[in-house]
Amino acid sequence: MTIQEAIDLLAAQAEPRNDLPEELFLFVSTVTPLVNVDLLIKDDRNRTLLTWRDDLFYGAGWHVPGGIIRYKERASERVRKVAATELGCS
Repeated sequence: MTIQEAIDLLAAQAEPRNDLPEELFLFVSTVTPLVNVDLLIKDDRNRTLLTWRDDLFYGAGWHVPGGIIRYKERASERVRKVAATELGCS
């Protein structure tokens, strides 16, 4: 397969605003930097809000809520999506 054929195959796999198929995401994330947002939320006693996650990359544990910004997505959009999916709020 040529590089151009591989690029064409990748381009055909995903709409830029939707998530990539997992295998494709794992490949792309190894060859390009990814931009991430984290929600650092503190209460009036200066405690930091964490979420419980059990994922492939970091395993089970407490994490700062966050997510990778998708192609052509605004950082503010990703912040809202992270708040909705990880915290259940707007």
